[in-house]
Amino acid sequence: MKEFYAIQNMGKQYFTGAPTYTQVKMIFWNDFKAFIPNKMRDKVTIREGDLSMVLRWTEDPLTWTTLKLLSLDRPQRFEGTMWAGGVLDEIADVKVDSWKQHIYPSLADSNGWCILLGVPEGPHFYREYIPKCRNVYVQKNDREMEITVQEFGDEEWHCYTWFSSLVLPEKFLSEARRTMDARTYAQEFEAEILAYEGALYYNFDRTTHVKKKETTTNSSQPLWLSCDFNKSPMVWEVAQTDTKGGRMTLKIVDEVTIPYNAKTESCIARFTDKYKGHKNKALYLTGDASSNYESWRDHTTDYIIIGDYLKQAGWTVTMRVPKSNPNINNRVNVVCSLLKSAEGHTRLYINDNCTYLVGDMEQDESDGKGGKVKTIDPNRTHGSDCLDYLVWQLFAKEFYKSEVRQL
Repeated sequence: MKEFYAIQNMGKQYFTGAPTYTQVKMIFWNDFKAFIPNKMRDKVTIREGDLSMVLRWTEDPLTWTTLKLLSLDRPQRFEGTMWAGGVLDEIADVKVDSWKQHIYPSLADSNGWCILLGVPEGPHFYREYIPKCRNVYVQKNDREMEITVQEFGDEEWHCYTWFSSLVLPEKFLSEARRTMDARTYAQEFEAEILAYEGALYYNFDRTTHVKKKETTTNSSQPLWLSCDFNKSPMVWEVAQTDTKGGRMTLKIVDEVTIPYNAKTESCIARFTDKYKGHKNKALYLTGDASSNYESWRDHTTDYIIIGDYLKQAGWTVTMRVPKSNPNINNRVNVVCSLLKSAEGHTRLYINDNCTYLVGDMEQDESDGKGGKVKTIDPNRTHGSDCLDYLVWQLFAKEFYKSEVRQL
């Protein structure tokens, strides 16, 4: 086990984690103690109280190695320690923010490594991080391994999956096949990453819809700017329309974001600075109307701020903000129709630098009440909301009758 790589590294600190205290103790603690070589037992101090052990190589504490079990119900426990590496199990049950805000930063300071273990259940972690991997390895049997190289993957991230038939007896797997549906079996025992049943944008496919060539900004054409006014993060989408096969298509060319405590003035300043060289200074502005459907806050002032700022920067602005936000089901249906129509046509493409939006397309869920789940990950739904508002403005009349008031 990689945890015991620590035996060869003096003066380092390593962790193993799981979502809860009970899980991490049950899964790892007895194995930790059993793996201590007999010849080293007199050099190891086992601390049952905090589930840790210290390997005392010499009398000098600076040479001692610490192995510690941690639960992720309080991810702040990871902070303040220079971890050399670690293992996290049941990773699909770990909140994405726990990794981003607490665990990853504690590894970055020491250039540490981490192994993330689990089955690909639910959309959140696996939809967030598997696309980051440069190489995806699938071990199907003792002799066969598939390797997929992802163009946009990070070379420091790799994904390894294997079929349970390599480690579990056939009798057990046969019983599982009899009692589980094919989808659940593929997820639990073949590590297959399936389209999540609760996914709103069910027909989004990164390979089909995330394209650089198709989403190059045309400086001679107007821009669309769609705004959502959440503060942490604030996410706006920049788009242009095109024509393909005689029908209008939409390309999301860029994303303007401020991760924390954003102000409208700062976000529009970032946009105007980025696009000061854009030749066609015509811009169509749309976004969150914040009426009865999702929020009671009136964003009229924000749109006035944006419009004034753009005009001072030399832009001609046309407001296309509706009186109220369209029904979520309706606007999501229009987006999905653009992703892939019943005839198999695609009319929506997204640039790969729109990371919030791509994450939303892969992870946004239905709350079962006609809305989006907004409570699990605070980074989610803001990019897709911007896309929804924009798509409704441009394409709703193909599907529904609607009245839009131009401000």
